[in-house]
Amino acid sequence: MKIALLVEGSTSHHAKDIWEVLSGYEAHECYQVGMRGEEGEESLTFLHTSLLAGILLNTKAVDFVIGGCGTGQGFLNGVMAFPGVLCGLVYDPLEAWLFMQVNAGNCLSLPFNRGWGLAGKEQIRLILDQAFSVPVGGGYPPERADLIRRMHRKLRSQSDSFRKSFLEILPLIDRDLLLPALGMKGVRELMESAPESPEKAAVIEIYDQEGKR
Repeated sequence: MKIALLVEGSTSHHAKDIWEVLSGYEAHECYQVGMRGEEGEESLTFLHTSLLAGILLNTKAVDFVIGGCGTGQGFLNGVMAFPGVLCGLVYDPLEAWLFMQVNAGNCLSLPFNRGWGLAGKEQIRLILDQAFSVPVGGGYPPERADLIRRMHRKLRSQSDSFRKSFLEILPLIDRDLLLPALGMKGVRELMESAPESPEKAAVIEIYDQEGKR
């Protein structure tokens, strides 16, 4: 999978630890496109990172996003405003293991401050170990796996039919939020690597016409 990590300002002091964990999964292609905990970088809020997550997933620039905020709640609410996104708020490894099998989502929201005490980095590692240890959407328990997969497909279809499309949403996004998010290090390159689509073309047009404002 192509996986993007998005860290916002209130948790940026943990960004290097979180990236160290994620970048260790050699079976996946991982990108750090939120805050990196570097001096002088522009500060993002959970609104910036959730917008960016929705864009990366809808343009298929990545297959999966790992984000969050202090508690994970703000990022969860922000990213679920987008079509094509199924995000889980995960506090422990068992939740991650079940979410990937049962809900078959494409986004995890993690608490990057809440409960971050002794071995906080190891807790993130345990959560991601379990998330990546099972097939996405495999279904659980085994005797209900077929039913769970059917319900998941219906949920995705229902979710998309209830919302505006990404191309309808994009022009409505506050540029004071959108442009700083798109301007983060590595985002443009990742967008350009996405497969050609109307969604990608619309985002690249924003870079070309509005990015220097």
